[in-house]
Amino acid sequence: MSETTLETSHQCPICGVTTTDFRERPDSYDGNQYDCPNCGRFRIGRTAEACIGGLNEKARAILSTTTWQRQNETNKPPEIYSTHLENAEKENL
Repeated sequence: MSETTLETSHQCPICGVTTTDFRERPDSYDGNQYDCPNCGRFRIGRTAEACIGGLNEKARAILSTTTWQRQNETNKPPEIYSTHLENAEKENL
């Protein structure tokens, strides 16, 4: 499947802000890529994206912060999987 940029606005699955860019399955990645003014550019796996709605506000804030902090670790956008959601929930306790 080729990389797709959609012209319609999308909400960041982490913080809910309108994203500046969205890519569906970039480079055949099993998920989507978002560019959010709050969370930065990141990729999120399909399972994690389907489950993220279950996180409370504090866990989402933790995930947003850690995603932003991971921006400069590599030349690639950070990838979020369901284990990252579990870690955000644990830090929320």
